[in-house]
Amino acid sequence: MAKKSSAKQQARSSKPRVTNEDRERYGEVVDVFRTPFTEYDLGVAADVWNWDKARKALALVSILSLAGIIYGLMPDVKNNLLVGVSFVIAMVTAVVSGKWNDIMKWRLRRGNLGAILADGEQRVVVCKDAIHIEHGTSVDDLPLSSISNVAADDEITIVAFPNNNAVYIPCEALGKNRYKAIVDLLKA
Repeated sequence: MAKKSSAKQQARSSKPRVTNEDRERYGEVVDVFRTPFTEYDLGVAADVWNWDKARKALALVSILSLAGIIYGLMPDVKNNLLVGVSFVIAMVTAVVSGKWNDIMKWRLRRGNLGAILADGEQRVVVCKDAIHIEHGTSVDDLPLSSISNVAADDEITIVAFPNNNAVYIPCEALGKNRYKAIVDLLKA
């Protein structure tokens, strides 16, 4: 027996609800969607927007500091200053590595996602030249030419812009085809 699709699924898979007001305000609109944004969504966004380069650099510093400890404890060297400094660096990198997700949440919260989190909902208008995020009474206009990073998986995409601004795009709010089309536009 085939399952009936719910109204929510039909709305997600249907064409975007672009209004004349959107066209007048923003120009050539590609897609429009509305989605809630909660603390859970911020955590998911922090997981996807991971900053792999910084994390790898942190791991390298940790390994080098452990090598410094080993070298400083060798019988021929016996350098207590090197051991002490290396130990402090190793402890700091261990703490930062353990709190990495919290650091990413803090970083995302400092930008426009913090204001969206306070409002609880966002309406995203994707155009050929910019992304406009409406939340509360504010509108964030983010030109596509200033994209600094696009972190995407099958479920969500985080688009990073300068000044800690980001766009949270969940597949759930769009449906697979619309989601893929937006991700392809942003990565181009």
